[in-house]
Amino acid sequence: MPLAAAVEAASMKHTIACAVLGVALLGASAPLPLTPAMERRIDAVVRSSLARQYVAGAQVAVVEGGRIAYTRGYGYRNLDDRVPVDAQTAFAIGSISKQFAAAAIVMLQEEGKLNVHDSLAKYLPDAPHASEETLYNLLTHTSGIVGYTEQPNFDDMVPVPTTPEAIVASIAKAPLAFEPGT
Repeated sequence: MPLAAAVEAASMKHTIACAVLGVALLGASAPLPLTPAMERRIDAVVRSSLARQYVAGAQVAVVEGGRIAYTRGYGYRNLDDRVPVDAQTAFAIGSISKQFAAAAIVMLQEEGKLNVHDSLAKYLPDAPHASEETLYNLLTHTSGIVGYTEQPNFDDMVPVPTTPEAIVASIAKAPLAFEPGT
């Protein structure tokens, strides 16, 4: 879909999420320079979407030919201090990344680059409980691995700053909650 058509189509949908707008724009068939009118239209669609969906802030980027053609932050990354989102704002992606990771894994299987029934240890030998799990167990939430938020001391952990490595380490120490595959 040409970029201009993608912007117009996106603007007609009242429930569009910023991520969908980004995908539509990134899927443009031929790189087109963004005109000031297109930038204004993107801004209008994003601002309207944020207001309708009660989203505090977002960041949009349009990539053409591997280069960022347009990027802009909208709203706030911190409502308490009214810190605005800008082009360099990094967001914690949390659970929203699960669907994209799952789709990527299925695509890799379709290309013959992995098998979801292989042991997790084949791909991530140092992952918690890797030898007991398959990729399929992770994809179907039948791994038995205790979720970070399900740990008994989670409420005590919330106010303490942490790192991804510390989170993985805390999960690695926990026993499986149930037998994988059940």
